[in-house]
Amino acid sequence: MPAAAPREPGPISIKDYRQTHSTRLNKPDGLILRFKPYPHNPNFTVEVYGYHEEYGGKRTFPAAQKIAARLILAQAMTGRGTVLTPGCTTPIEMYRQLYYACLEKGFKLGDLLTGKVGKFYMGMIDGVEYPLSHPVNFRTYFIEFFLRRFGKHSPLLISDPVEREKYIAETFAQLKHVYVPHIPLDATNGEKMAYVAEFLSWVEARSPIDLIVCGLGPDGHIAFLEPGQTYGTALPVKRVELWDGIRIWKWANEDPSCACARLGNCDLLGPPRHALTITQNVFMEAGQVVLIATGKEKAQAVQRLVNGQSNPQNFPAHFLREAKGRVTLLLDPAAASLLDIQEGQGNRIYQVAA
Repeated sequence: MPAAAPREPGPISIKDYRQTHSTRLNKPDGLILRFKPYPHNPNFTVEVYGYHEEYGGKRTFPAAQKIAARLILAQAMTGRGTVLTPGCTTPIEMYRQLYYACLEKGFKLGDLLTGKVGKFYMGMIDGVEYPLSHPVNFRTYFIEFFLRRFGKHSPLLISDPVEREKYIAETFAQLKHVYVPHIPLDATNGEKMAYVAEFLSWVEARSPIDLIVCGLGPDGHIAFLEPGQTYGTALPVKRVELWDGIRIWKWANEDPSCACARLGNCDLLGPPRHALTITQNVFMEAGQVVLIATGKEKAQAVQRLVNGQSNPQNFPAHFLREAKGRVTLLLDPAAASLLDIQEGQGNRIYQVAA
């Protein structure tokens, strides 16, 4: 029987690709396709990965999370530089994979985070104005989903709010190379300005940031940069008022898939109204920005980011098209399912269908 003719580049669905490349998708990287959507900016790359299996297929997760973890570890292993990561659901698996990657390499990330060795720093891109003892506070989040894997116990096990707050403060005092911005809800105006200045000083001292990992919101927000606002400020951080859309999506329990909603409800205090965030300038000057978007609920936002007409004011992620450093959009097939991709620039590119 004559050998089948090689397939010419052209439209192909993710389903068909998985059928013909199933063994490849079982590898840890599981790369399905890579392309550069903007001829004017070859530093912007879109990568679609399959799903990684664990425990004989009993547990699967988007391989994009593992790729992001590898990028953080690669920076950490240099012993220098700064990495900023997000909260919410997007990075939870990434934090888990980073921990296991450290174990596989025999790499003691904890020694870097405490400042015992090296000049590597790790922080978060934003933080909310909320009581430190409340589960919704991002400092609690960072311990719960990441730092407790490095010997810290969950602050949620401490029922007394005063003792919990004391434990959180002690934890971050020990981890000299970790910074998570926050403002206590009961802070005075003067104290709030001091917390903003502290975050500003921390970011400025480490800019340009080497690596920023971030999620993509369904409305195009990244960090706490609200659609419809102008972010031309020269300052790298700012205190912002949170818009209704994100307050409902993250904290009002209307999206049970959101880790922020699951971690603790806000019935008594209401969702946070203000937050600290890095600004557009930090993203634009960073050495590398990695955006992670997985799941079908992100497909429309991904389509708008890649295929939509540029409108950074109404869709903040669009300004990354002009970023100076590398920008990598990491997707799974579900998030990539609505993309309209054209052949070009010597890339092997396909139109991706559901």
